Amino acid sequence: MRGITLKATGWALALTAAFAVSSTAAVADGYPKKPVTIVAPYGPGGASDMATRTLAASAPNYLQQGVLSINKAGAGGTVGSTFVYKTRPDGYTLLLARVATHAVSPAMKNLPYKPMEFTILGLLEKNPFVCATSMEKPYKSLKDLLDAIKANPGKVTYSSAGVGTLLQVAGVMLIDEAGIPNANKAATHVPYKGGGPAALAALKGEVDFVCTNLSALIGHIQAGKLRALMTTMPERVASIPDVPTARELGYPGLEVAVGWSALVGPPKMDEEATKKWVDVLAKLKEDKSWNRMTQKLGSIPTIMSPEETRKFIEHSYSKMNALVEKLGMKIK
Repeated sequence: MRGITLKATGWALALTAAFAVSSTAAVADGYPKKPVTIVAPYGPGGASDMATRTLAASAPNYLQQGVLSINKAGAGGTVGSTFVYKTRPDGYTLLLARVATHAVSPAMKNLPYKPMEFTILGLLEKNPFVCATSMEKPYKSLKDLLDAIKANPGKVTYSSAGVGTLLQVAGVMLIDEAGIPNANKAATHVPYKGGGPAALAALKGEVDFVCTNLSALIGHIQAGKLRALMTTMPERVASIPDVPTARELGYPGLEVAVGWSALVGPPKMDEEATKKWVDVLAKLKEDKSWNRMTQKLGSIPTIMSPEETRKFIEHSYSKMNALVEKLGMKIK
């Protein structure tokens, strides 16, 4: 299928096992009668990709059908989101919604979909943000990076998963919180097609820094290839205990930069399919394997009901809309 990429990763064995449903499993007469596809709206290797694959590896245990994870990247998550928004609402094509697709992008620009018209199935996880730089770069601390931005307006570069993503907003937020004038232009934004490529750009030194989900960076940080300068969580993160928090460094306003994932379907999705997935997520909440895999990625398992998730997304949008207005990042 054109524009869709399926990439084998470290999750390949788990995904294969999940997709190959046991012949002894008794599948109900109703939904689902065939495998379900979950679309990650960004490229391979990023936080959304890994969250989708983790879900695809665990959900079949309760769905009694295979789950296929695919990547459909483009326009900061808009391509994949629109694809699911316009697809047949039979429950066989779902979206791994992100803070960018349902809060940041809607706050920044007009979209071909209405975020709250999706059938909301449940929140999955929250993901701390981390600002990091290559070990080859001269920045030993967040202060070093901010001093360089202040001294060389427009020269320091940062990567993102695309225009209208939280990665872009987080970079501007960091500069604004530091009191550097013209935060939107003080450093040069370099958009990539997904969090994975954005992280790789920082790793290779193609850009000076990236502020992104911990799950996209944790392997590189723990391997000593990326230097984490700060995390946006209120307290230090157990998997990277030596990395200071934004609050410790005097920038508590950055704590709003937290990624999240939710599972949604097309508008007016089939009622039976909707109920089935709500039930699957309720069971997944207690699934030790899914929780362990999610935590290993640096995320915080946070499964919520559809009603709780709707309120959570609306609140997330409200915060991002106010932030985008403040930073002058609206795209006319």
